[in-house]
Amino acid sequence: MTTSLSDVPRQHEWTLAVTGAVEKPLELDREDLLEHATAATCDDFDCLERRTASEETYHGVALSSLLDWARPTDDADYALVRAAGGDYAAGFERDRLETYVLAVAVDDADPIPLYDGGPARLFPTDDEGDCWQNVKWVTEVELRVEDPFGEATARELTLGSDG
Repeated sequence: MTTSLSDVPRQHEWTLAVTGAVEKPLELDREDLLEHATAATCDDFDCLERRTASEETYHGVALSSLLDWARPTDDADYALVRAAGGDYAAGFERDRLETYVLAVAVDDADPIPLYDGGPARLFPTDDEGDCWQNVKWVTEVELRVEDPFGEATARELTLGSDG
């Protein structure tokens, strides 16, 4: 992946922007999201980086709630989720993205460690997501009218050009 840890904002500097085809663009910090956090359990999964994420309880906000706050336009059927540094981006159909959680804390509201994708990381709430869609170091969710998959780099950066 091209995101360097030096590109990732530290907990106290991090914000999430919700932009694009929305009536109410948002800029939220970790405390804003923790106020509305729900617990989401992440079962064991193997990352392509050859790490296994063991079962832990992550706290965050359902993307469906986050998008409701931003009030997407009726024709905003897609989203592009960007990681810090801007090179890593995953495209989603909006309905699919709404099944994800943006985690901002682990266990008893501790910050997610940088090496595990903190300050914020995207997790599916089911077993249907591809690993490159579990975006680490999330800084922006941009709602789109047109399909963003031509700009989505996540799959190629994760699997390589042969993936």
